[in-house]
Amino acid sequence: GAFSPSVSPDGERIAYVGYTSFGWDIWQLELEGVEARRAPHASNDRGIAPPDDQLPRLAQRYQAWRTLWPRAYLLDYQSTALGFGLGVSLAQTDIAGHYQYSLRVGVGLETGYVDVDGAFVIGRLPTPIRIGAFRRISQRGGLQVGGERRTWIEEALGADVGISYSLPRMLHDESVFASYSLSWLRQHEPFGGRIDPNTPPPVFPTTGRLATLRLGWRYSDVRTRLYDITPSAGRAITVDVSASHPGIGSEFRSLALRWSWRRYVAVPWADNHSFAFRYGGGISGGGFGNRGVFTMGGFPEAPIIDGFISGASVGGVALRGYPASSRAGTQTHLIQAEYHLPLVRIMAGPATLPIYIRRLHAALFVDAGNAFFGRLRSSVLVSAPNSTQTYRSGMCSRFECV
Repeated sequence: GAFSPSVSPDGERIAYVGYTSFGWDIWQLELEGVEARRAPHASNDRGIAPPDDQLPRLAQRYQAWRTLWPRAYLLDYQSTALGFGLGVSLAQTDIAGHYQYSLRVGVGLETGYVDVDGAFVIGRLPTPIRIGAFRRISQRGGLQVGGERRTWIEEALGADVGISYSLPRMLHDESVFASYSLSWLRQHEPFGGRIDPNTPPPVFPTTGRLATLRLGWRYSDVRTRLYDITPSAGRAITVDVSASHPGIGSEFRSLALRWSWRRYVAVPWADNHSFAFRYGGGISGGGFGNRGVFTMGGFPEAPIIDGFISGASVGGVALRGYPASSRAGTQTHLIQAEYHLPLVRIMAGPATLPIYIRRLHAALFVDAGNAFFGRLRSSVLVSAPNSTQTYRSGMCSRFECV
């Protein structure tokens, strides 16, 4: 279990990568008192290699499709804003890494809704190109009946294309990206209920053709040490702006700015304990805003595809303890703080069964956030429950298993 040895310049120590039941680590071996010995002569029992001109050679044009057939399928059971759902996914990359694709079909067990997401990536270019298509059923805001907000079930059918470029850097990652999406939005089912003639007429969310151009920048120098539960050092920043305009094929005009900041700090008083902080938000404007560009609520285990910020976060881009997508608006803010601590490292599994329990760890957290219409006010985060009050704190623990 000793690999990659390296002798110190003074010849008194050797550092190497060692493997034990706890995984990989760096070890040091003292050479003091070790007697130097000459290495034995190498035995030549492999015979004589034939000359190069006698070696058979066969060359043919590379065909990526030969290794693009799917070889694995993933079945998942997920909780979403519209109830539990069952999905099947497949993904594959050719052996040279030039192309890759993914496809997921999900069915709502309570609603029967069918979601489809597919993507194909051309990765052999300096700026990889991603082409995707989707059909999604989601819960949106913007419907008012009798002066009260109601849930709007929407169908989105469309496609998108995006490119990204990584900037060469040492010990951190930086990239810029751009994408264009075109989708058709329409009501998926009647909102139900009776309309009282004595109340204001219903206000329906905006539907039709939506085209969006998005530009963004990412930076990360996040680092993880051995046995860390989450990253314990560094920061990650994401900023992007998106716009919709008739000039790019949209029936609506809108402009939205999103941002996200994450910071990880290791504590000095205990090994593998760390703090994690995150602030994310967004603000939008334009004729598309009456429906609510952003949503906020508890995060389901399923990826929130239409979430206001993409990528990993402290504990998920959501306000834990509240229904998923329970709030909507033209502006959103979310602050999260966590303290991560390991409880016990088990590192064991039953015989040769495909189950292995690594560790049990916990996280103390506090969240504060909301999605709302209008300007930011202090009452947005501290008003009475069941209105706009959306703060939460608590403790969670879990097993990390394979």
